[in-house]
Amino acid sequence: RHEIGETREPSLRRALPALVSRFPQSRIERWIRALKDALADLNDWGRIRYFLQERDLAGLALLLAWRPGFYPYLLPELEPAFFDLWCHRDWQGLETARQQALSRLRQTAAQVEALLPEDPEAIPPELAQTLDDYFIKPLGL
Repeated sequence: RHEIGETREPSLRRALPALVSRFPQSRIERWIRALKDALADLNDWGRIRYFLQERDLAGLALLLAWRPGFYPYLLPELEPAFFDLWCHRDWQGLETARQQALSRLRQTAAQVEALLPEDPEAIPPELAQTLDDYFIKPLGL
């Protein structure tokens, strides 16, 4: 489900390859890859939506228990929504959190795309600092 979500996610089509090639093995690369992965899991084809549709509490718990790297910072809505689901068995709250996170991260992706020049070869080195200041540092990192 993650891979299907990744291939169908329209966000970051231009930004992901451009930033990975311009800033390899950097904090920017790790963040942009994590953003793409989070979008893949959240969208209508991804793992989280699938677990919600199937009412797969164990699968969802495992996914949320193992959130590597940037995931806890990119998806803060999910943990409290999961605990609410655990206590009250109200799946709608987690679906609402999924949709909110998806909308927020797609806005972030659109902002990143807007910062890129038309020519990916013309990405200035100072863009790394801009991305870090506007997107990564506000996460508390």
